[in-house]
Amino acid sequence: MNLLTVKHITFGEGAPKICVPVIGRSREEILAAAEEVRFLPCDVIEWRADYYEEVRQASRVLDTLAALRTLLEGKLLLFTFRTAKEGGQTTLTPYDYLWLNQKAAESGLPDLIDMEFSSGQERVEIFIRFAHRNRCRVIVSSHDFEKTPAADDMVSLMRAMQATKPDLIKLAVMPKTGRDVLALLDATDRIASSGSCPVITVSMGKEGRISRLAGGTFGSVMTFASHRDGSAPGQPDALDLSIALQILHQ
Repeated sequence: MNLLTVKHITFGEGAPKICVPVIGRSREEILAAAEEVRFLPCDVIEWRADYYEEVRQASRVLDTLAALRTLLEGKLLLFTFRTAKEGGQTTLTPYDYLWLNQKAAESGLPDLIDMEFSSGQERVEIFIRFAHRNRCRVIVSSHDFEKTPAADDMVSLMRAMQATKPDLIKLAVMPKTGRDVLALLDATDRIASSGSCPVITVSMGKEGRISRLAGGTFGSVMTFASHRDGSAPGQPDALDLSIALQILHQ
């Protein structure tokens, strides 16, 4: 697995990096949540813009992004609009989804942007090139809230995601049994061992919580935690997760 350095953070080196989401309906709620998480033991803070009630107004989105960038100095800032089809809170047309992410990249405010692979390979590749021209890194992601595919199918999916030449890829799936979690960890190990871009994998829900702790052993370079309100099922408390990772990786 190749390493990726963004500012002072190197993904793939040491323990998995911790990402904590910030959610809120209004600008005031978003900034209040960011104020609470800024001192948590985490490396990345993700703004889940799909929760924002004014997300269809680009000027308001960029204004809030600028405020977050100032407030969260010292943390990597990840901009994510999660579409409704992949567990998000708001629906945008494919054109508006791409346009919003392009405006975020063009602003130079976020360090990373999440782009869903289901947007279509050509559209994803175009966005990655655009983001890179604006010195922004891209996580290409895929989420399955219904099931965990077979390990071979997950490997094939992640290879297709890597073919778009992103900076990182992320796969999140829903387990029904402990064997589903093992299948994800097996797929993670196989992809991480291939020497391509860093991978983030998550097995969601209570059944998959062990993946958030042990994923780094199999090559996952980042894990997600929560503070008060989480953005996905099974996210542990950020402080608890930090302590557990320190024990596992000391």
